Amino acid sequence: MKTIAKMTIKFSLVFSIMAPAYLFSQGQTFGSGITPPDFERIGQAGWQFLKLPGNARFAATGGIISALGRGDASHSFGNPASVSDAENISVSANLITWFADIKYQTVALTKTSGRFSYGFHMIALNYGDMLRTENQAILSEGINTGKVNVVTSGLGNFTANDMALGGTFSMKVTDRLQFGINLRSLSQKIDDMSVKGYGFDVGTVYYTAFAYNLRICAVGRNFGPNAQYEDNVGWVSSSIRMPINFTFGVAADLIGADGSGPSILTVAAEFVHPNDGPEKLNFGAEYGFNKMLFLRGGYRSGYDEEGLTFGGGLSYSLSNMTVNIDYAYLDYGRLGNTSVMSIGLGF
Repeated sequence: MKTIAKMTIKFSLVFSIMAPAYLFSQGQTFGSGITPPDFERIGQAGWQFLKLPGNARFAATGGIISALGRGDASHSFGNPASVSDAENISVSANLITWFADIKYQTVALTKTSGRFSYGFHMIALNYGDMLRTENQAILSEGINTGKVNVVTSGLGNFTANDMALGGTFSMKVTDRLQFGINLRSLSQKIDDMSVKGYGFDVGTVYYTAFAYNLRICAVGRNFGPNAQYEDNVGWVSSSIRMPINFTFGVAADLIGADGSGPSILTVAAEFVHPNDGPEKLNFGAEYGFNKMLFLRGGYRSGYDEEGLTFGGGLSYSLSNMTVNIDYAYLDYGRLGNTSVMSIGLGF
């Protein structure tokens, strides 16, 4: 056991320190999706649903996924290392009201035993029915004019959906260092075309000896091989890359770090380096009173339409069970507003 712990410590420290440096030092494109930092890379990866917020707490605090603390099953969608902070049994169910009536749900269940935690999670999107269209060339005296009519009559509808099923393992390597990993199978279907793949996340949390319970976190998300769409007659698409990103975060409890008072104020910041877009900064804060009432806010920088976020939550105990209800409101500028509702149970 000591040998495993030492190996995990070494891996966590190397990953936390070397991963960002490795990303920015590379000047070539890798098969798994890392591209040069001087190229914006927008639209260069698939599986975009893996980037959506996994629960209301993440969403309300500016999309912070790595460093907030107070871990539970929902951290399976963020930093798996924080899952080891969860209670004996933790359940998280999340309903996200997305644009254009898209149905987005996440569910996670974890079990903690001593220093180890493990569980499973699911991410599902259903895009609903969409009108099938067909472009028909406009001819003039039998010659193609280069213009088209969009025809919909008699073509019916089609649908699309995304699905991720995964497992989570997390451990407290020492009293200051936590490590976690997610493994996922992925599937996506659009009309008669489908694709399958797999990916994994790796995360660490290190609680420093500095004041305010300062912690440093690193998460590498969505590693995996390229995949290809196929239809029912054998057509195969070009390769689709995973939306890999590295997140480096810091957080501190400016109020209530020692747990002696009723209030706690946590502030956090994250730097995100994706392989399919420019770098981004997320900022978030959470105020908690009596471990029962929570107010949250954040800001997302470097995004086209995203900006301010805010929300709140309630946590209360019923016999041997803790119930958490969280809500987030997100402003997407010209796209409009959306909201996230989460329910969590701890036993």
